[in-house]
Amino acid sequence: MARFRPAVGEGTRSRLLEDLRRALKNAAGPAPSPDLALEIVVGLMLQALSAFAERRVSRDDREPTLAALLRALGADGRRIRSTLARLPKPALMSKAAQPAPRRQGAPETGSGRNGRGRRSVA
Repeated sequence: MARFRPAVGEGTRSRLLEDLRRALKNAAGPAPSPDLALEIVVGLMLQALSAFAERRVSRDDREPTLAALLRALGADGRRIRSTLARLPKPALMSKAAQPAPRRQGAPETGSGRNGRGRRSVA
């Protein structure tokens, strides 16, 4: 969205940066700078959203993804568990939105990528 609507993207980044500045003040241990934290959040979320959209990971990976992001920002285990406990439960997904099951006996191909940077679907 930021590519097509730069003002919206810049506003969102600005608000996220301010949220990160506030959150990092309460970090238990060493924490990244707010600017680095912003890049960590954006990078991890873009990659995770791509993996969810391409069904390389399932909705069951939602909480581990958020836990990894919080760990990368310096949150301790107690804070991560507390944050995850407050998340709303995901709505039931339609069958079409769930990852396709892998076929049994499907041959593995190298790294699992199809030459365009995407995983091959068996």
